[in-house]
Amino acid sequence: MDDLLAALDALIAAIVLRGGSGKNWGGDEVFTAAKKALTELKEQAKAVQKTIGERPGPLDEQAAALIRHWAALAERAQIAYQEAKKTRAALDFDDLERMTARLLQNDGVRSRYIEGEIHAVLVDEFQDTNTAQWQIARALTAGRPGALFVVGDPKQTIYAFRGADVTVFKDVAGRIVHDGGERVDLAESFRTHAALVGTFNALFPRLLKLDSRYDVEYDTAMAAGRLPPVDAAPLECLLIEKPPRDRDKDDEEAGAREREAEQIAVRLRTLVETEQRRVYDKASGALRPVRYGDVAVLFQAMTNAPLYEAAFKAASVPYVTVAGKGFYDRQEIWDALNLLRAVYSPGDDLAVASTLRSPLFAVSDDGMLWLRLSASPAASVGTTHGSSDAHDDTERTAATGPHSPRMRGRDGQGGRGSDHPSFWDCLYTVPLDRLNDADRDAVVFARETLAHLRALAGRVSIADLLREAYALTGYLTVLTALPGGVRLRANAEKLVALAEANGGFALGAFLDVLADLKAQEAREGEAALDAENAVKLMTVHKSKGLEFPVVVLADCSYKFGGQRDYDYAACDPELGWSCRLYDDAEAKYIEPYAVRARKAILAQKETAEKRRLLYVAATRAADLLIVSGQVEWDKNGVLKASGWLDWLIEALAVGDLRPDETERQTPVGRAALHVHVYAPDGDGARAMAEDNAGEDGWFDALWKAESSPAAPPLVGPIALDPRRVRDLTVTQLGDLGSALYALPETSRPFFRERWARGVYGRAPAPIETVSDRPRRSRARLVGEIVHRAIQYGIPDGRADVPRLLGGYAWEMGVVDDAECNSMVAEAADLLDRVRRREVFAWLEASREAGRQVYRELPFVFTTPDRTIHGIIDMLIERADGTWAVVDFKTSLVAPAGAPPPSYERVAAHARRYHIQVGVYALAVEAQLGVLPAVYLDYIQHNTLVPVAEADWRAALGRLEEDIGSLFGEDGS
Repeated sequence: MDDLLAALDALIAAIVLRGGSGKNWGGDEVFTAAKKALTELKEQAKAVQKTIGERPGPLDEQAAALIRHWAALAERAQIAYQEAKKTRAALDFDDLERMTARLLQNDGVRSRYIEGEIHAVLVDEFQDTNTAQWQIARALTAGRPGALFVVGDPKQTIYAFRGADVTVFKDVAGRIVHDGGERVDLAESFRTHAALVGTFNALFPRLLKLDSRYDVEYDTAMAAGRLPPVDAAPLECLLIEKPPRDRDKDDEEAGAREREAEQIAVRLRTLVETEQRRVYDKASGALRPVRYGDVAVLFQAMTNAPLYEAAFKAASVPYVTVAGKGFYDRQEIWDALNLLRAVYSPGDDLAVASTLRSPLFAVSDDGMLWLRLSASPAASVGTTHGSSDAHDDTERTAATGPHSPRMRGRDGQGGRGSDHPSFWDCLYTVPLDRLNDADRDAVVFARETLAHLRALAGRVSIADLLREAYALTGYLTVLTALPGGVRLRANAEKLVALAEANGGFALGAFLDVLADLKAQEAREGEAALDAENAVKLMTVHKSKGLEFPVVVLADCSYKFGGQRDYDYAACDPELGWSCRLYDDAEAKYIEPYAVRARKAILAQKETAEKRRLLYVAATRAADLLIVSGQVEWDKNGVLKASGWLDWLIEALAVGDLRPDETERQTPVGRAALHVHVYAPDGDGARAMAEDNAGEDGWFDALWKAESSPAAPPLVGPIALDPRRVRDLTVTQLGDLGSALYALPETSRPFFRERWARGVYGRAPAPIETVSDRPRRSRARLVGEIVHRAIQYGIPDGRADVPRLLGGYAWEMGVVDDAECNSMVAEAADLLDRVRRREVFAWLEASREAGRQVYRELPFVFTTPDRTIHGIIDMLIERADGTWAVVDFKTSLVAPAGAPPPSYERVAAHARRYHIQVGVYALAVEAQLGVLPAVYLDYIQHNTLVPVAEADWRAALGRLEEDIGSLFGEDGS
């Protein structure tokens, strides 16, 4: 080893690149080529030297001694795993491949298949093959020329996480040709037009280079086999300048991505609405204007996709998110569900540990380790959580019941045995003296909170249980303070709404339902959209094999890879075992040579795969490729970026790009350039300025930096822009109307707060505890039960009406039998009275005349400034051919027990809903071409209030003014 290292040092020292003359090398061209080759050799030698680092020494000897212990530990785990599978007569997927490959090494087995069943083997997508799969194919074709036929493209090997190994393809391809086989290049593309194919042919030889054995070359140029588009740049670069580095890093990155997402949304709207860009339509064989459904936005990872979803929603760009991280896969939802699982089943170690480590309690890693190591083997949860004696008895039963970890073993004698208490037991039994102050406080708080929530479980609704958990832990406030906090908090509150809507479920059943929903989840935009005409958001991996006229490579400055420094020991297929060491003197972990070598190889593999991933992503485009990401200019005025974008800037030779450039002839072809500059000017506000230099009237988002120190988060005033709130629901419009017109005026602040929380994400008011939370009034609940019956259109005279009404009552949290029966009787009486009113006379007449009736009709209505969506209670085509919209209200205009309110008082109450019903009317007119009459039916007061067209048009005319007023003193 010392000799090899000395030779490496000597090589680096011997290559001196100063001076020299072409005359001594046989000419300037030869001299230049030799100098370039020597430069590359020296750089490669330096890279190897850097990887090796310090000479192997005593630390490496210590690591070598420890490796056998790590290997022995891994072997024990492997044996235990194999025994567990054997006990269950089970195989995993790796077993199927590994054991098949081993079975085919038997001559008798192999000859049976070769001679009797399999004459030739064709392997498609061979670039995704791993070693075991190749062993199977080789065993079935060895010694039989012409029996093996593989199809694949090594440039598309992007599934290393599934075991795909690009070196397998390269080795097999070389072996086939060496053994007399033939290589056939399928290079003609019927997907992409000539200009974009030319861009790929010039770009990827610069990006796909043989820097390591894990790289592949772009060795065969593509040829275009389809109609070219109109004369337009096939490549666009959408570059967003990062803000200065004097801000919080997370805020900086989140803000830059939000700006990028906004500009992608604007660009796509411009492409579609101006109809300037044309794409090839396969069905007609001709060019046509681009549509939203032609566009795919591709991500390397879906981590930041919600920022882009929010921007598309705000810009009214229809979208559908294909797979990715759905609602039930978001971390804030996992936190809440783990809490519910821990409360429901304390024996669920993973749920309990995840809950303690989450922001709900924030116990540190060291604290978690101490909980596990310090627990008494005889721990018993029933006697330690400090609740009442009666509750202690309940908990002792629970701790030794079927959900206890001690009762889960296959032999019925305890899953882990008495020497391994559950995490729940650990929480309540460990001494706290060796925990630091923060962990001690967190553990004490977790003990009290979880015991309290477990006492409530089954006694309150699941929604109330979640509200109480959020209130006690301050979880919503924690989410609010995180980057993207408004979205995170909205997701957490949405889970409460789902629990409210499923109020009849027990906790265990609710968790099962959510597990099913998670498995079936498909994420779409909130409005009812046609997915065929919506932008697709997906990962590059998900897009493989697909094609789209327009592809946007979003977040190209995403920093991929990153060496993991928490792998204390690892086994590399090529290098074997390596481990880190802890240096007591330095109080840190250090990395011996074997670890550095492993990480260097891992970095080579990751870099090579990310280059191939870029190739796969770019070649999904048939007509237009848009590349977006964040950039900055260094002190020398050179454009800098990270990730894919760094490579692309180098390949396109646009490092000298200036912000005012809109198009350039690059080494890979013509590219359109859109640069959005961070412009500090000292007033702390955010503005939008139109840049008319580009052909498309491009918008630059100019972010205003603050000249004075900013107030701490959640303390300083937040400037709000009503133009940013584009997406509204009719429920929010009802809150808007109530915030401005509710009577008495003293009730308006409540609705202003609801508006603030629902529309622009004001932090919620303090949450009342379960025991102090006022229940909805009995009369209001009865009205809501009747409303539900009207929604579902229960026919008059059905014998099971009481049972159905009882089901609605249960959903609303009425679980006491006597109370439920009493309320059902009231609801049945009220429903009977409602059916005798004018609206139901219209329904009967409409039915007899064969007219149309729609209940719970979803709609989306767009104004120049907003997109409004919601559900119309009832749309009736009356017998005379006129149309009517009826919105049922359960509101109590007068308190229960008071004299019935006058018509004038009910009509005054209805003013708050004029905007809402006006939107209903215009939405119907947009679909049917007929303007309906609109009515508000107050169920509780037997009053039908018609809203005149002049009244609702006047309310809609003030909509932007009214929204603006709530973004003033009360909205800032």
